[in-house]
Amino acid sequence: MEEWEKAWLACAIDGEGTVSFLHNTNQNAIPVKGSFPFIQISNNNYAFIARAVELLRSTGAKVGVYSYIHRNRQNEKRTFQIRVYHKDHVEKVLKVILPYLIIKREHAENVLAFIVLRRSKIARKGIESPMRFDAEEFALINRVRSLNRASVGVRLYHKSQNLPEPTEEYVKGSCRRVSTV
Repeated sequence: MEEWEKAWLACAIDGEGTVSFLHNTNQNAIPVKGSFPFIQISNNNYAFIARAVELLRSTGAKVGVYSYIHRNRQNEKRTFQIRVYHKDHVEKVLKVILPYLIIKREHAENVLAFIVLRRSKIARKGIESPMRFDAEEFALINRVRSLNRASVGVRLYHKSQNLPEPTEEYVKGSCRRVSTV
């Protein structure tokens, strides 16, 4: 993969993707088996998704592609999602694109730290069965969760622009302007 392709993939994940943890839960949203790192990219443009799949696969990662109809008001749009699961595959992708990530860089660094920590724990135990997370692993998972909250991005933007702290109404509306400056 050429450098510009790594940068393109990083940009796709920064703009249209997620780097986080999938939480296995039961019907009542109670965690039952733990959390697993994943990367996801969503978009309505098939050519964009096809290119992203090609680049992800060139890293050696296994890639799942899904599509669904998104019904919104009068519109019906087909949305495509790419998902990379399993720590080994997520690690392959993140190591390739990390130098180019901007928005999701801290997410990726925390997910990579989790993978390294988890792998060392498995090596000590000699098994790959589900093991309880320790405090350090939970801290990394919770850090990524907090980074993924939309209000965090809004607050960071406001701080970087020396703007007043956004109101709760602004954060809930996210893209809606509450007041003019």
